[in-house]
Amino acid sequence: MNDFEDRLRRHVDALTPEQSVPFREVLARRDRRRRRHRALAASGTAMVAVAAIAIGTQPLGPDHPQDSGGPATSSPAPTETETERPEPTYEWGEQPSPVVLRLASRDLALKPSSYCWTGPPNRKGISRSICPYGMEQTRDLPGVGSPAALDFWFGVEDWRFEATFTELGVDCPRQHTVPVTRTGDHLFHLDPVGPAGRYSVNLFGSGDQGSVRASFLWATPSDGPADQPSAYVALASEAGELETHPVEVGVDDLAFQPREADVEVTVTAANGRSMTLDAEGRDHGECYAEGTLFFRGEQDQAQQAAQLGPPPFTYQVRLTLDGRRYLGTAVWPRDEIADLAPNTALTFDPPLPAYAAP
Repeated sequence: MNDFEDRLRRHVDALTPEQSVPFREVLARRDRRRRRHRALAASGTAMVAVAAIAIGTQPLGPDHPQDSGGPATSSPAPTETETERPEPTYEWGEQPSPVVLRLASRDLALKPSSYCWTGPPNRKGISRSICPYGMEQTRDLPGVGSPAALDFWFGVEDWRFEATFTELGVDCPRQHTVPVTRTGDHLFHLDPVGPAGRYSVNLFGSGDQGSVRASFLWATPSDGPADQPSAYVALASEAGELETHPVEVGVDDLAFQPREADVEVTVTAANGRSMTLDAEGRDHGECYAEGTLFFRGEQDQAQQAAQLGPPPFTYQVRLTLDGRRYLGTAVWPRDEIADLAPNTALTFDPPLPAYAAP
């Protein structure tokens, strides 16, 4: 799951003093990463000041009427500013650079809807950092039509971008996230992702000055690569001492949404003792992207698992999708996912069914 909130929060955390985090908060953050909402909140705490941002709205062009596939959000869309064709320019200041889409006949400057930004130091050598609040937009975004590919410009060097494509007109849209190719100090190139169709494209960039996000609509004319399936299991964690928590299994980017799915987890300690834990499918009434599953077990079984013996723990996950079985394996803590502890990456045999453009 592609989550701007967590990436933005990591940039905010980098601006604040380090401190130990209670495991309850670690779990809460991990849960927020797991959920793939259509509207992803992006919030930040400023190091020196917190600024509020008012974002203007511009209608789409006549060839791209407003999409009606999702509910309206309380915040308007980023401001779209059409500029002349001269090379874009930007001087590092208190506000971030715009993301300038270099279309065939014009430039389209996107003002970031959310960002954490550190400006240049003042005479005393102090830099001011701000993290305004913003919401990902799903309607009223500027449209770029149907170009075969897109190039864009950003005013600060040595930045990295990734793009998340979200299907339009779908109740629980599938998402595809890819890194963006940098073609120069300020230039980037983006090709279509997923099956050809209408997408909300969210650009997330990060660098020494902070992070920015800007979105637009693109009717991609051709198919592109899609995210491959991935899965994790979480049970044991270690924050000073070994702990166990209700087992969780999450699966993303399956080729289809199964009609029936169940899972069974066997955990084996280093001394060879093992037990099998049950986990029930959960959705909590939330809208998960197509091809996404989530299972959670009970606390009492987790407490029993803690008595098995010392780590490392070997996990075997038997996942059944519409009658077909897939066996996933992992070793904790060896296969723990960086920044998503205690989520542990699973490897499946046979491989999970991958989504392919029709």
